[in-house]
Parts: sequence; C-alpha cells; structure tokens
Amino acid sequence: MDRKIKNKYLRTDIIPADTHKDAYIKQREIWFAKTPGERFAAGLQMTDDLKAIAFAGIRRRNPGMPDSDVKIEWFKLMYKNDFQEEELNTIIEKMRLYDKSRNEPEHH
Repeated sequence: MDRKIKNKYLRTDIIPADTHKDAYIKQREIWFAKTPGERFAAGLQMTDDLKAIAFAGIRRRNPGMPDSDVKIEWFKLMYKNDFQEEELNTIIEKMRLYDKSRNEPEHH
C-alpha cells in the first residue's frame, strides 16, 4: 500500500483508551488494505450483528415478547431521541398495522 495513503488513515490522536497504539495501527492497516467493497460489506455485517445483539437483549429482558413488539422496542431504543413522543407513537402504530397486515391470512 502506498505510504502516503496509509498514513492518511492512521490518525493516532483518536486511539481508543482501551487499545494499545501498535494494535490500533495494525487494525487500521488491515482495515484499509481491504477494498471499499469489502469494507462496506463488513460495515453491513457489523450493523446486522449489532441489531441481533440488541434484539437478543430485548428478548432476554422480555421473555415471550412477540417478534413484532421486539422490533418496536428496538425502534424506540434507536430513535426515541429523534422524534417527538407524538411522532414516535404514530410511527409505532403504523408499524403495528403493517405487521398485522402481513400476518393476516389471505382471503380468496
């Protein structure tokens, strides 16, 4: 990898407190040796993993909670600070209606 490009990404002023400088530099070298597509795919996978962990925590705190309610609890956890209470409640109601419409048997 070109040294100029590599150094561009190796900012040592933002090393996490629990990470040794050498480990941080190695992590960044490995990360930026990947193609943009590989980094994008890894980012998507990390997002999916984080969501799965959050869902597991909600289920652990609320045994037996239906999946539709788990999704709503996750939504509230993620977006409670981004919406006014009335807006949040409107969105949650739409989520419930959507989930209900997907779970109703088809009538022929």
